[in-house]
Amino acid sequence: MTAAPIICLCHEPLREGANFCARCGREVRQLCPICFEERRLIAGRDLGAAPWCCSRGELLCACARCGRWLPANVAQCPDPACRGAVGLTWPVSTGRAPDGSGRAESWTWPAAWDRENPTRTEPVIAQWVADAPIYSGFAAHGRLALWTENSLVAPSGPGGGPLAGGEDAAAEPPWRCWLGFDGQPHPAVHAAGHAAVVGGAVVLAAMTGFLLAGLDASRTDEVVPLEVGTPLAQVAAEGWWVAWSEDRGAPALWIASSPASWRSLACQRIADTPASAAPRAGSPLILQGGMACWIDAEGGVWRLNCRCRDLQHVAEPIPGIQRLWRDGAGIHVARGADEGVRVALGGGLETGGEREVAGGAGPLRDVFASADVVAVVGRQVTALSPTSGDRTGEGKVSGRWIAGALAAAAPASADREPRLLMLAEEGGIGSLTALRSSSGVADVLWRGHEIRPIALIAAGESLYVVHDRGVIRIREKA
Repeated sequence: MTAAPIICLCHEPLREGANFCARCGREVRQLCPICFEERRLIAGRDLGAAPWCCSRGELLCACARCGRWLPANVAQCPDPACRGAVGLTWPVSTGRAPDGSGRAESWTWPAAWDRENPTRTEPVIAQWVADAPIYSGFAAHGRLALWTENSLVAPSGPGGGPLAGGEDAAAEPPWRCWLGFDGQPHPAVHAAGHAAVVGGAVVLAAMTGFLLAGLDASRTDEVVPLEVGTPLAQVAAEGWWVAWSEDRGAPALWIASSPASWRSLACQRIADTPASAAPRAGSPLILQGGMACWIDAEGGVWRLNCRCRDLQHVAEPIPGIQRLWRDGAGIHVARGADEGVRVALGGGLETGGEREVAGGAGPLRDVFASADVVAVVGRQVTALSPTSGDRTGEGKVSGRWIAGALAAAAPASADREPRLLMLAEEGGIGSLTALRSSSGVADVLWRGHEIRPIALIAAGESLYVVHDRGVIRIREKA
């Protein structure tokens, strides 16, 4: 069986080993922009390629238009005839969207799982058991990684492939990165801020401070301490890293952009930052469009413009404020009141014109938003229209809420309705369900006994349920 020929953008089949198209002259195998030694097929012609420079162990990004590989610190293609946006070629997920929307951006609800589908199939489930307690997990650059006791472990192959020793008993041993004897998460940091992927590395909020760990599978034990103080909160997205720490007894705000070499992460402290701007203990930061936002200890809201380093106090203390969340209109507030959960809709906190609507009975657990629905998770799930604020559906929450994600339906799905993925635990039984809020029907995707779920990660073609002793992989039947 011969491999399918590689086709140029001009639809001309390429000769084996060719660096240029014989018809249009376009370069199809370029020199690596990091080492300038190896030639690699451009990303647009090899969608499954590992995004790493093999010689230097540095991450490569790609232009969304021409497909050329570029260093991780480049945001726009330098070709004046292209000028396309440059980004990652594999999805990144730390369990919650950093923009505060709660969407599963790189995973869609398969049409094969629709109840009305006459050829409906059940999800395929595999598991991997760790040899040490697990604290959290994340997906980055084609692999799932777990933060276990003092180490990072990657039990999955390229592209979130088979779990080593689970689906593929012949797979190579999991990749490991030793973090040190005090390499556990700091208890003051919200679970959403345990790990922040920045270029070819991940920043971990550990007991001893922030740790920068390389993610190239060909290398291990590459960990660099960041001398910025004791972790309080962090977030990363779109080439930016924003973090708060306690440095020399005072809160400190830090920022960095993704470097070409992950070891060269340059952390800059935002000068003249008032101590009152520090985030509320255990409250996550959100980041989108180069703007980081958070809630301070008094219930006020702050915003940092990453590009110009401008810090602003955008809202005075809001009674009962519990969560910041985002939709297409901007940043919104969810708060608790005597009459239950109140959710702000409208023009966004920055521009004004918001109005509050009822979001169901409390306590508030989370808010998820898309262009079609705002799902408020309190005592039960309340679905709202993002434009009118009218209630469009509801659903039941069973057990202790762990995590969730709002997933768009695949184009082939019969109803095209988003599904709210709900990870919960009750009586030692962990479960992952998918709620269709218009009908209130929830499909059970997975249920496990004597398992304590920790996080839900949606990336690529798989859902991962991270628990204290391993990970469950859930995917569509091939």
